[in-house]
Amino acid sequence: LIRRPFDHRNLLTILEERDTPFDERGTFDRETLEAELKRPDLLDEYIQVFVAAFRDGRVLVPNLSWEDQLNHLFYVQMSEHENPFLQDYYTFEMNLRNLLAAQNVREAAQLLAESDDERQEVAHFVIGDNEIVERIKKSNAPDFSVPQILPWAQRLFELSRDNLEAFERNVDELRWQKLDELTELSNFGIEAVLGVLCKLAIVERWQALDIDQGKQQLDGFVEGMK
Repeated sequence: LIRRPFDHRNLLTILEERDTPFDERGTFDRETLEAELKRPDLLDEYIQVFVAAFRDGRVLVPNLSWEDQLNHLFYVQMSEHENPFLQDYYTFEMNLRNLLAAQNVREAAQLLAESDDERQEVAHFVIGDNEIVERIKKSNAPDFSVPQILPWAQRLFELSRDNLEAFERNVDELRWQKLDELTELSNFGIEAVLGVLCKLAIVERWQALDIDQGKQQLDGFVEGMK
């Protein structure tokens, strides 16, 4: 399930015939995934539901792109998962992504001086179904009235966007801190293993963007584990 987002990208690469490389970090290789699309056996039920809707041209969640509809199904399922780490981390990730998307919509509306339908536009970019989603859709407050529920959200709103690379690093630091929090009391349990996998995905992303910075982050990660 930690690797499932890579499967999502690969799935959409095949379904939408995208000219993008197949991500080897997914659970399924290309041959297996293509076979599964013909006769599903290993795919999660929500993926099968999505594939059937995609092929029928049937919208599952109004206003969302196909990619976001798939993400919506995934995050809703993970928010109810029996493993506390998976439930908490993916709920955090969904809330974080939604707040970032809502911020982007607001900034774009301000730049274009078209803020009248701002709340309606936000609904086109948020996924999932929880209290945070409802507040984002309905609130006119600068912080969407969520910091009282999500303390880390205040730090997110305080981040400067003057330098986008620095902003992205700070966002990933929020993810890193959340992983530390979720694995603090688990040195040898499954939570520790899952936390390492999530952190490695963050390191890999930065290593692909900046080799030197990625190596520095990886070295710090390994040193921290020691």
